[in-house]
Amino acid sequence: MLKKYFGTKQFYRTVISIAFPIMAQQFITTFVNLIDNVMIGSIGNIALTSVTVANRFFLIMNSILFGLCGAAGIYIAQFFGAKQKKNCQEVFNINMAFAVGAGLLFTLIIFIFPQYAIELFSKTPIIVDEAIKYLHLAKYTYIPFAVSFTCMMKTKSMKLSDYFEVKKAKYTYIRIQIKQ
Repeated sequence: MLKKYFGTKQFYRTVISIAFPIMAQQFITTFVNLIDNVMIGSIGNIALTSVTVANRFFLIMNSILFGLCGAAGIYIAQFFGAKQKKNCQEVFNINMAFAVGAGLLFTLIIFIFPQYAIELFSKTPIIVDEAIKYLHLAKYTYIPFAVSFTCMMKTKSMKLSDYFEVKKAKYTYIRIQIKQ
């Protein structure tokens, strides 16, 4: 009786094949942030707290991009499956415009109102000052991140990431064989 509410094994394989690369990418991003925090933590508690507070602003942008690109990815996957390449490109272009717009908005906020952006998360003056110093460099990464994230999500929705990973694995294997 409950079997009609659950998918087939093939359905779950397909879901996992789509979800796993996205989960892996998010894990890697989170792990890199953790490593950053460990390295910065060795400098001191104020530096660690300041970077953590500044990265909350980035996390908001990352969440917005994930929602935008995830929604666009559904349409891209449908159009790609239906062999409608023109529609794929149109959705991608719209998605890229919104993603770059979000990156630009967050960058402008940091350029114009860095103190207010940080004070949303902390009111401690020394933490705010140190976080602003960190954002002075980090603000240049928002737009390139938006572009690369959008492209990455497109390749995942078209299952091209599997193709590139296979090519990369073959290339690595060949290089290892040549070196031996």
